[in-house]
Amino acid sequence: MKSQKNKHRLFLLMTGILLIVGLLYFFQVFEHRASTDINLILRRIETPYKAWLNGYLGFFFNVKFVGILNWMVIPLGIFYLRKKGLVLNAPLKATLMAICFTILLIGIKGFFNSRYQLTLYPAASIIIILLLFEVIRDYFFEYLVFIITFFSCLLFLNNLMYGTLLREKQLLAKKEISRKGYFSRLEKKISDFKTFSDTSQKFKECSNQISKALFFINYLDSSEAKTNNPYVIIDFIAKLNSEKKILVNNYPMLYYYTKKKGVYYWCGDDTYFGAYGVKPLLKGRSNKEITGFVFDSLDCGYVLSSEIYNAYNQKFNSWIQAYGKPVCYDPSDFILYEIQKTPGNFPIDTFPKVIEEHREKISKRFYINDSLKVITY
Repeated sequence: MKSQKNKHRLFLLMTGILLIVGLLYFFQVFEHRASTDINLILRRIETPYKAWLNGYLGFFFNVKFVGILNWMVIPLGIFYLRKKGLVLNAPLKATLMAICFTILLIGIKGFFNSRYQLTLYPAASIIIILLLFEVIRDYFFEYLVFIITFFSCLLFLNNLMYGTLLREKQLLAKKEISRKGYFSRLEKKISDFKTFSDTSQKFKECSNQISKALFFINYLDSSEAKTNNPYVIIDFIAKLNSEKKILVNNYPMLYYYTKKKGVYYWCGDDTYFGAYGVKPLLKGRSNKEITGFVFDSLDCGYVLSSEIYNAYNQKFNSWIQAYGKPVCYDPSDFILYEIQKTPGNFPIDTFPKVIEEHREKISKRFYINDSLKVITY
């Protein structure tokens, strides 16, 4: 009788888990964007409820890697506290308070980037395993093999679905598709794993190297890096006949695919990474002084950015519009500016229109130069 009752409990438990996981996937897939900001889209926080689901409460509900199970900390934690009668010893209380404080801090200050949520995943995985074992030991020990198989399949499903979501958001960010007919394209998405697998194999071939950094250093020396990079603007930068550095506004692909030197900068926080640490670039300087400092002190003759990133800092935006001449605008909306010593009128609004006019017509890689001429190669 007890075995039959536990079997019913297990059925309800598995059904509930699948229902919650299914709802999480549903909310991730079937929601139109409320924002055109590529940063919000790529982080899947582009709508108010997604900001809560994947941002503020992302530690529990962000469908990413093993994060599919992190929400189980809540019901399992309640079960454990009820079992203990809310009486915990001092070490457990301290641990619980530390974890709750960390989750709160990450939710408030680090919601914008899921990498901060990742810092707690190892602890969450251990906690879930220990708490789940408490439940299994009390009610379902005879079904241990079945439960392990169930959760293994669930994690495999998560990795598969996350791969399709990753492909989806990349295409959405490039405005190539809508969310309609998502699952009708599942076969295409799965085929895209071949490309991912090829890249993974290249990484495995370098597994005897000391670090991932060395993998990229070796990759830069290969002919493949010169022909297989996904960014048109990188092709343009690689051919620049200039010894001047590039001020990189939070687009690190410059370092992945070229040997060009750059100064890393993020206009959102107005900080650049120089020889003497992190310092502000715009603070206390006029547009003319910014130009002189960037050109002479930082030795930068170009700026790699985009209109989306420019908008994060209005002072930076006004400076780049006055002193930055667009010399390359690619289909992914990346822009390379050449810094001018004197202010000018460098309108940027026409470039996206020209890109859209030629996106469907041209099958080759192309970009727009400073004369609004389409260059193919």
